[in-house]
Parts: sequence; C-alpha cells; structure tokens
Amino acid sequence: MGEGSKTPVRITRDFECSPEVIFSFWVDPARMKRWLFLGPTREIREVLNEPRSGGRFSIRERNQGETIDHFGVYEEVERPRLLEFTLHVPKHFSGVTKVRIELAPAANGCRMIFTQTGVTAEVTEEPWRVMFDTLARVTATGS
Repeated sequence: MGEGSKTPVRITRDFECSPEVIFSFWVDPARMKRWLFLGPTREIREVLNEPRSGGRFSIRERNQGETIDHFGVYEEVERPRLLEFTLHVPKHFSGVTKVRIELAPAANGCRMIFTQTGVTAEVTEEPWRVMFDTLARVTATGS
C-alpha cells in the first residue's frame, strides 16, 4: 500500500479533567502504564521517557510471553497543550508514524484532538479508541 493511500487517524475526544491532567497521562511513566497499550492479555512492563523536544521514549508491553516495544522521539512538547512524536511499533506496522496530540480547555474539562499519520486507520484507529476509553476511566477516578 503506498504512502498516499494511508488515511490518517483523527480522533476528537472530550475528557472531564483539565488539559494538564491529560497531558500528564501522556508523559508521566507511572500514569502511562495505567492506560497506554494495555489490554486483557497485555501489561506494561517498562516505560522510559524523556518528554522534551528531541527526547526519546520506549514503552515495553508484555503480551502472551512476547515483549513488544513502542518507541519514538518527541518532536514538539508544549505543556499542557501539544505533544508531537514519532512512533515505531515494528510488531504491529512497518515504518514510522507521527502522532500529534492537541489539548484545549472545554466546557466540562478538555478536548483532545489526536492525529496519527503514516499508517492506515484500519490498523490503529480502533486500538486508540479503546485506549482513550481506558484513559477516560482512569482520569475520572481523580488520579
């Protein structure tokens, strides 16, 4: 499939907490472990994170005896309104994708606009929606 045929993933989601709280769940390793790449058979074993422009991250998932690394480099970090980074997950898709998270205050908390390019929506959109449901649950508990 050529690069031109990859439809970006774009998800807008409202959360009942501040942009600062949602931002912290994207960059704080203890909080990242509570929602990113989790699932019924998956757990996050290790998060290494340098949330600054040029900083690197690695999120190591354990799934049915296999270790899967999700890694990349932060390109833009503007707390608490913007994160942009590359994302590599060779187990799930080839090449490099780019993720952009925009956060803004909204009536009952904040609005997040998530965009991922470089991979087809069919591959990643549903897993992200499930993760954002988890993020809504963990942030609603007053974390």
